[in-house]
Amino acid sequence: RQKCEKVPFGCGLSTLGVNRLRPVADDLTWINSQYDHYRKHKYLKTPNIKYKKIILNLRMDAKEDVKNVKLELKERLEILTILQKVYYELEKQINNLNEALETQWTLTPLNEDFFGRIFPLSYGMQLFTTIFEKAFIEKSDNEIFEIDMLGHSLFARFVDDSEVLNDRLQQILKKGQTQFRVLLLDPEIELQQSCEIFDSQISKEKEKDRYILPSYDQNFDLLEEEKGDIYSSLDKIKSDWLDVGENSTFKVKLTKKILYAGIMRFGNYLVVTPYSMGLSRQSISIVYSKGSPIYDAILKDFESLWNKTDDTRLYVTKTGSNVKEDNPIKEIIPFAYQPINGSNFNYESWLLSDKFKDRIQFWFENEDEVIPPYEVEIQPTNSCNLNCSHCIGRHLEYFELEKKNLKPSAVKSIKQLLAWTGKGFKIERIRLSGLNGDPLATDAIEFTKELINENEAEFKKDIVLFTNGINIDQALDVLPKINSIHISIDAGTEKSFNEIKKSDKFLKIFENIDRLTKARQACKSNLKIGIGFVVTQRNHQEVEAIFEKAIKSGVDFIRYKRDIHMPNSISWRTWIETRQKIEKFINGNHDKPSVFITDLPRRHWDGNTKKCISYKFCLTIGADGNIFTCDHLTNKADTAVVNLSDANLIEKVIKNLKDKKHLKNLNKCPQCPPFNYRLNYFIPQLESIYGQGSWKELDKKIKSYFDEL
Repeated sequence: RQKCEKVPFGCGLSTLGVNRLRPVADDLTWINSQYDHYRKHKYLKTPNIKYKKIILNLRMDAKEDVKNVKLELKERLEILTILQKVYYELEKQINNLNEALETQWTLTPLNEDFFGRIFPLSYGMQLFTTIFEKAFIEKSDNEIFEIDMLGHSLFARFVDDSEVLNDRLQQILKKGQTQFRVLLLDPEIELQQSCEIFDSQISKEKEKDRYILPSYDQNFDLLEEEKGDIYSSLDKIKSDWLDVGENSTFKVKLTKKILYAGIMRFGNYLVVTPYSMGLSRQSISIVYSKGSPIYDAILKDFESLWNKTDDTRLYVTKTGSNVKEDNPIKEIIPFAYQPINGSNFNYESWLLSDKFKDRIQFWFENEDEVIPPYEVEIQPTNSCNLNCSHCIGRHLEYFELEKKNLKPSAVKSIKQLLAWTGKGFKIERIRLSGLNGDPLATDAIEFTKELINENEAEFKKDIVLFTNGINIDQALDVLPKINSIHISIDAGTEKSFNEIKKSDKFLKIFENIDRLTKARQACKSNLKIGIGFVVTQRNHQEVEAIFEKAIKSGVDFIRYKRDIHMPNSISWRTWIETRQKIEKFINGNHDKPSVFITDLPRRHWDGNTKKCISYKFCLTIGADGNIFTCDHLTNKADTAVVNLSDANLIEKVIKNLKDKKHLKNLNKCPQCPPFNYRLNYFIPQLESIYGQGSWKELDKKIKSYFDEL
């Protein structure tokens, strides 16, 4: 509790799963003071702009968070009750100790079978090596020797040197009969870790020179000479730790959970080093043996974290001969994204389909080559005829925008881009959408019509259009020519629609859907019509109401998506309960409409990816005619790759995408779109599986995954 008073974002209670408690418990002056505090201590080596964005988001969303935190706290009462029991047990021991000191009675020592054996941290490698050798001797000859490690920098403490333990671990991996698992903090979210070690760095002189955090220059590039412990470990692992013997496995995973202890498990022994304001001479290690309930509890927690695929990603996997293991493809697709009752939209399985496999193979085998993306998104305008409270564009720092619109004449320039082919690939699809605009808004509708007509006559690309539906009746002559239309309604009642969208057009939109359905029938079109529903804290009670309206309106699909416009804009508990509700009422209603749930990991806002590859799938044309690597950057002209008016457009796109400085803009995204986030999370894990064999072997695993699915 005291620790929570000192660190931002509620990290002191993160072990209980209560995220960002502190900023919403008090007023916002605390948030401002924290930011100032961090800014003054530049030796923390963290880019202030990232903190500024976090603070900005907190200011805008603190009120909603109060409700969410209250809900999350209810979930943690059971954990707090267990901790209270441990506290009382320890308090009893302390009282016994005080009484013994006063009366000189003989003190009964702590029960080591329960509480473990305590050693000073100064024992260090000597302790780890001794426990390792003891466990190795005690195992039977045919038994697999199990080793588990967890910690920020525990692995790094010996992986870079030639100490005995390092050598012994590599020896037994090569010899065989070993299962070795390492779980490290994901270096992409090391910014979060700064709040945990902050007080330690300002109070302990020696800690200031120890880079748990990586260092960045002004362009957000990692300084190679000042890599953090975790980066150093990962570099070393890939160069020295992949020699695996018969019946051995070696896996390294990275977790987005903030870790509060270092763990080393050798067979039947487990060494725990709790982190408390960093490691110091006063720190301790505790050794538990198999049979202790604490040993069992810690191992269970490790297994849970290891298998939690929405928080943990695979970095290295290496298996020796004669090892039977589950298909690793299944291991890297988060369980939360698996199709349930045919409802979940599984981006990962979609990426593994025949539509994309050739592209992924090409990227793995030709990393620096640039080929046409699968899709081009076009945002015809940045103006909209609605004012949705959860609009993603309104919350990405762009509060006052100069109005921009693509003119029908721009279609001629877009033709050049859509004609791009290379290495056997071409652009397959056009997505008409907007970050904070609507492609059927008054300022954009003429351009949109022109593009659809030109596509029918010349491009022959698939077209998907996203709209709020208000002006559908003004485009009935062209909409049956496209493949799919997604109509964002986000409310199940007229009253709720008025509150969320600041508009009274709820009934008109359903009238337009009816008109569009009739136009489709008249043209014998294959157009798919769908409804979008962003689930927020305000409308989650209406998910069934909109489903019933979707059935009556005759649409082909409805997509539910969690609100992501702010961290915790809908509490995790509310989302899970709502999702369960959706899955329950769609049972028996599979024929019409189809239902998709677009899910995201809980830690969607945890910093930017180190290597974003979204541009390989999609480039975006903004309302100003600039081409961008991400659809969340289209209001930042300085991040553009090229402009539609540039001469030699395709050559310039290829040249600039090969130029790394243009790709750095991808790391400036204040927030990642759902598909891009999951893409960036999934593809590197797939590459780690590919890295230990050939594409033929990987393809066999992909086919096996689909057969099982």
